[in-house]
Amino acid sequence: MKSFNTILIIEHNKTERSNLRNALECHNFLVLESANGNRSLEILNQHNVDIILLNPNASAGCDLDYILEIKKLTEVPLIVLSSNQCQKKALKIYDYSADDIVQKPYNTRVLNAKLQCYLRRNNYDSHVEYQKCETKLKFSKWIICPTKFQIFDTHGTSANLSIQEFHILEFMINHANRAINRDELSEVIRKENYIPSPRAIDVKITRIRKKINDDAVNPSIIQTIRGAGYLFNKDAIF
Repeated sequence: MKSFNTILIIEHNKTERSNLRNALECHNFLVLESANGNRSLEILNQHNVDIILLNPNASAGCDLDYILEIKKLTEVPLIVLSSNQCQKKALKIYDYSADDIVQKPYNTRVLNAKLQCYLRRNNYDSHVEYQKCETKLKFSKWIICPTKFQIFDTHGTSANLSIQEFHILEFMINHANRAINRDELSEVIRKENYIPSPRAIDVKITRIRKKINDDAVNPSIIQTIRGAGYLFNKDAIF
């Protein structure tokens, strides 16, 4: 199990972002932060987060429409930080699929209590999703849950793959026992403004191996084929 929950702060104001980060770290959160929409999407593509705090700001490229972009990447709870007490705006925020609103100025102890409540609920939902996946494809001790872009062990514990890591792993499983070169894996996760380098693919494979407990020195699940790329061992699938 993870020792820390990961939270992403999307806040254009540097001072407020720093203050919020310090407060959350005191409550044992691992904090990732972004000042704008583009950077936060990069973070969500590269990291698995448990909850998101967002202060909408059009000039930073993360207005209310941006919530819909986030929801395409992850279903984790999203809480909007708002200084506007207007009920009409609050209703609009919920219409954009935000999970909750916290009005500024906020009490950090109350905010932490609310975050813990959402995390407990989300962990429960993840376990339910794991139970639904018990008859799905398995490898080694892992069960694959495509709807959560995640894999779980037999105890229902997530491997905490990032979305990119999940897509790479899923592609390799679907092409098990075939050597897949780095360029092909790069195509799996490339986006309009992002083309992973061969080195980036190597780093992601290393991280996947670590998360699925594949021996780094002598891997038995994801094998390195010299001069060809990587191969997912079909014998691991059952």
